[in-house]
Amino acid sequence: MFNLTEPEIDGFVSDFPSIDFGLFTLCVGVFVAFLIVLVTVTQIPVMVFAAFIALLAVSLLGMLFFGYRTFRERRRAQGRIKQIKESRRI
Repeated sequence: MFNLTEPEIDGFVSDFPSIDFGLFTLCVGVFVAFLIVLVTVTQIPVMVFAAFIALLAVSLLGMLFFGYRTFRERRRAQGRIKQIKESRRI
């Protein structure tokens, strides 16, 4: 049996990055990079422009998907921590 203090339990949620959070930040970076290219480059071939728009859309979808999963997992972990804290007080 292990003894945990409340600050250790709170640190569990904040110190536990998930793969979804990593993929979310990657998608944000890709989205910003392609958006900057599309806004700043004046003469770009049509096929390259279409590919950049497609990559921009894919990164936006990935950003929404992984952002949702990250938010959901974080709330679930916070709920578990709250449940552990409440069960220790009984």
